[in-house]
Amino acid sequence: MHAHVQRVIAAIAPHDSVERFEGLGANVIRDDARFVWPRELVVPCEASEQRISARRVIIATGSSPALPKIDGLAGVPHFTNETLFDNPTLPDHLLILGGGPIGIEMAQAHRRLGSKVTVIERSRCLPKDDEEHATLLLQRLAAEGVTVRQKTGVTAVRHGPHGSNGSVTVEKGGIVVDAKLRTNVHGVYAIGDVVAKAPHFTHITACHAGIAVQNALLLPYA
Repeated sequence: MHAHVQRVIAAIAPHDSVERFEGLGANVIRDDARFVWPRELVVPCEASEQRISARRVIIATGSSPALPKIDGLAGVPHFTNETLFDNPTLPDHLLILGGGPIGIEMAQAHRRLGSKVTVIERSRCLPKDDEEHATLLLQRLAAEGVTVRQKTGVTAVRHGPHGSNGSVTVEKGGIVVDAKLRTNVHGVYAIGDVVAKAPHFTHITACHAGIAVQNALLLPYA
């Protein structure tokens, strides 16, 4: 599926390429621009600024993803509507914030691919669409196994018990462990200088090694 999406994107790309527009006779300037007067723009160039005036100006810059203002969201791994298509690995559980058309589309697609999917929407899903039709669609999604939570707000996002994408939790100074030298990831331990707040001495590492091996082999990982 990922390869198919990339092939479709690659097929569309030439239609928006610089070469195509230049071939049509357009002058393409690849740089930032800003308005200095109505219908007059300035473009910074290496030598000096270039001013461009036109009778008509069309702004078609597209958009960039805007993250919701949720505490902690920027500090954890996340996808946007742009980066999701670069992901080659099926998520075990995809949590979608926002029940708009794109969120619902991605929810159904990933559920049909095999992911567990949860959609969280602070008001109602598909708010700009006919409510009766939206209800029918949500019923279909529920039947397919998508969990939808409407009128539900998100106040904060934190790393779960498996940390960032299943990797160990790291803070300033090293990896976080408990008294048994266990990390937050099941079956993964850390010893020695890599451990946060651990003294950087050889004998400490040797001591850690004994503790970690003993716990790893003899104790259940709770």
